Amino acid sequence: MRQVFLTLLLFPLVIFAQQKQDYPTYGSPLNIPIYLSGTFAELRSNHFHSGIDIRTQGLEGQPVFAVGDGYVSRVAVSPGGFGKAIYVNHPEGFTSVYAHLQRFSPEIEAWVKQQQYAQKNYTVNLYIAKDQFVLKKGQQLGLSGNSGSSAGPHLHFEIRDGATQEPLNPLHFGYEMKDYIRPAISTFAAYPLSDSAQVNGSENAFYSAVEGWGEQHRLPNHQPIYGIGELAFGISVIDQHNDTPNKNGVYSVELKSDKQTIFKYAADRFSFTETRYINSFIDYAYFIETKKRLIRSQRDPLNKLRIYEKDSGIITLRQGDTVQAEFVVMDFNRNISRLPFLLIGRKAEKPTPKRAAEGVLVKAGTAFELRKSDFYVEINPECFYRDEKLTINQKVDSNYFSSIYTIGDQAIPVHKSFDLGIRIPKNVNSSKLYMVQLDGKGEAAAQGSKISGDFVTAKPRLMGEFTLLLDTLKPEISAVNFKNGKLSEGIKTLKVKIKDEQSGINSYEATLNGSWLLMAYDAKNDLLIYEFDERLKKGENQFTLQVTDKVGNTALLRMQLIY
Repeated sequence: MRQVFLTLLLFPLVIFAQQKQDYPTYGSPLNIPIYLSGTFAELRSNHFHSGIDIRTQGLEGQPVFAVGDGYVSRVAVSPGGFGKAIYVNHPEGFTSVYAHLQRFSPEIEAWVKQQQYAQKNYTVNLYIAKDQFVLKKGQQLGLSGNSGSSAGPHLHFEIRDGATQEPLNPLHFGYEMKDYIRPAISTFAAYPLSDSAQVNGSENAFYSAVEGWGEQHRLPNHQPIYGIGELAFGISVIDQHNDTPNKNGVYSVELKSDKQTIFKYAADRFSFTETRYINSFIDYAYFIETKKRLIRSQRDPLNKLRIYEKDSGIITLRQGDTVQAEFVVMDFNRNISRLPFLLIGRKAEKPTPKRAAEGVLVKAGTAFELRKSDFYVEINPECFYRDEKLTINQKVDSNYFSSIYTIGDQAIPVHKSFDLGIRIPKNVNSSKLYMVQLDGKGEAAAQGSKISGDFVTAKPRLMGEFTLLLDTLKPEISAVNFKNGKLSEGIKTLKVKIKDEQSGINSYEATLNGSWLLMAYDAKNDLLIYEFDERLKKGENQFTLQVTDKVGNTALLRMQLIY
């Protein structure tokens, strides 16, 4: 009997060990100690983090190495996103990805530059024959950097399933770090789901700070939760590692009801097609209000995320019921934190009434269309995760070139974009109109709109307020480190700032002595950079830069460069 008990006790550990043994052990992509500033499936804006972010000691230029034998299968360069990224296929069936690089190894850099000139485009996405760049484990691929949408120097590193290109947790592949710190739980939520459900005498969601540290956390004063009907729950968590200050995501969250697991997810893999379901995974309205992400135990009807191991995280309380519930949070090194809480079934005599949503009900999985003389909105069946009530109205505001149209609320998560059209007003240069979303603080975000007949149309992925603005201003161009005439001694690059505060930059084209010139675009810093090469001749050179915004306004810079 004792042997059976020990077998059952060790069974979860055996399963975990087997899971880790299914993966090969790869080398490090850097020759410095690994400290993480981001973990796999960490909760980010509109997506789960698809890899791990490795700190590079606050510097760019750290050598980056292939983690195993293989070949370069793809190279991509973009002003945003991953910036400069390289993809390596390995014979074990996996793909490793190295992103935000400063530059590639010399032979890859030269080949990519050749392709950029052939396409006359800085942005390229190049798939490569497997015999072109064959690699050995530990061979240098390039230098770490801060390119693309990176907010600081680091290496974004992924390992993907080679067949599906689904990202996998890289920590399964033998990467270890010092971590004796348990996850921290900071916020708890309870959500009444049905019309008759209540939490602590209210039909509205209940939020509470969480106390404690180490393994044991608690609600203030160990307070029980009184409720009735169907309830779901939420939790906010972070994890830290030794010797680094970053607050990262956790590996798994589990919810138990009387010791039975009713909700669980583990950060092992997901699909890029699923990543936006994060806005259903979290309490999105709470995030919009507080910028803090709460993981919800309730799964919405149209949430197709496969990260769940258990998704029945709803507890039904009846009068007089007592349920011992517990959140269990674990990091990849199996450090565990717990938040137990007691549920008691009790109905309030006069509950606080629910803040009722007003507007038109749009059922999950169904299309919705509203057409008026001056605007229209079309919502496809995959726009929302659950039934939503949309407030749709308009108000006149002389500061804009149309009425302000309210379509729903920013606290409503949108999965797939919807179609919105606003009629072009009379006596306005329609080619210079563009649609914006207003944030309520005086900021207007361009929506990538276009002119379609009598309407300015766009495909927003956020609800809120929309209107039209007119953009008649040219983009701004300013030389950063050079002037017309003789170039300063010692400079090795030309740097130019380009900005457009209204509709936004659409395209740019530079020439040197009449030929197309490659200029790297650092979009987050509004910066174009030309690294001197054989195209810059001794003596006089003619440099031009044309920048066009999204409504066709064009600015032109001409310079004579004496080198």
